[in-house]
Amino acid sequence: MLCLVVFLLLLSLHSLLCTSQPLSVSPVVQDITSSNSIVNTSLCTAATVSVPNGGFDTGFFAPWTPQAVAPYTFLSIVSPGYNSTYCLQVTELNTQKAHVPVLKQRVPICPATLYRLSFSYQIPYSAPGCSISVFARDGGNVAGFSANITPTPWTLASFNFSAHITTDLTLIIELPCEGTVRNATAFIDSVALTAVASLEPTGCPKKVQLLNGGFDSGALAPWAVEAFATTDNLAVSLVEGGYNASAYALQVALQPSNYSNVQIDHPVGSLCLAYNYTFAMAYQFVNYTRETFPVDECLLAVVVEGCFGNSPIYRPETGGWRHVRWTCEARKSGETYLAVTARCGTGSAELLPVVTLLLDAFEMRLGG
Repeated sequence: MLCLVVFLLLLSLHSLLCTSQPLSVSPVVQDITSSNSIVNTSLCTAATVSVPNGGFDTGFFAPWTPQAVAPYTFLSIVSPGYNSTYCLQVTELNTQKAHVPVLKQRVPICPATLYRLSFSYQIPYSAPGCSISVFARDGGNVAGFSANITPTPWTLASFNFSAHITTDLTLIIELPCEGTVRNATAFIDSVALTAVASLEPTGCPKKVQLLNGGFDSGALAPWAVEAFATTDNLAVSLVEGGYNASAYALQVALQPSNYSNVQIDHPVGSLCLAYNYTFAMAYQFVNYTRETFPVDECLLAVVVEGCFGNSPIYRPETGGWRHVRWTCEARKSGETYLAVTARCGTGSAELLPVVTLLLDAFEMRLGG
């Protein structure tokens, strides 16, 4: 009952507090950009990117997704906003439970672009240990803004971030608190996304790509198989039914042997010195019948010649297809290739059973 009374009081205060006031401009709070955060794209127009219902002027959340747990946390569309009809109210009441009100939306963006996310916010009263946070997540990269819950008139905040390989950005608004005693409210309005500059590289070849990375052509080329075992121990072929229901996958079948090793190469174009590159692929160990085996008995490795960093090594796992992504930094400029190596060996006269590996969905982008 007490929580309900407090919440009603907060709503009554809003008619006085969520009113149009002179908008002050704060500096960019966090600017995480990098000359290496570059992706080659020619199919996207950065100027068309926007945040649907960024001012909450529809009076509804959609396409935002609210996450709140009454009676502890509340997300509401209230009136008026900053020079507008509506704004977002985020509230966390006194509670012994750790609930955080969160509002999310996924927005299409253009890679190879520097963006600025701006918004206005207002805080009516203090709530020690609480903060209002607005941030953007592009894959594993996060940039954002956070302010302590202290009395603040309508204020404009913004931060810059560089779009990476993904073309989907998740915008998140939340009000976290530390400890168990809290009573916090903040208002958000005018969430906007602006393209600031293109990050397309200049003076460096941009045609860096993997062709036929999903083997959808029904042929292996331009992939090439380099076998370091007798042909009796190795079979490489295209099979129907790939990752995410694609048409084909590459199958590598290592026959019973005490050692087999195969390398599959793909030319990827010219690296640009000091730039980061992102790669992705899907793999599945379909047949691996040994009940126990040494940790390094079978390995799958992916390396880009001349590109250093996170070169992964994968071991047999059950559970179907696995999609992985990694980055590396070019230590040279010039033509290079991607090498996928599968190696199985016992180090003794003991024979391994048949090991079957499926590979699919290879991708490469300039950018980290």
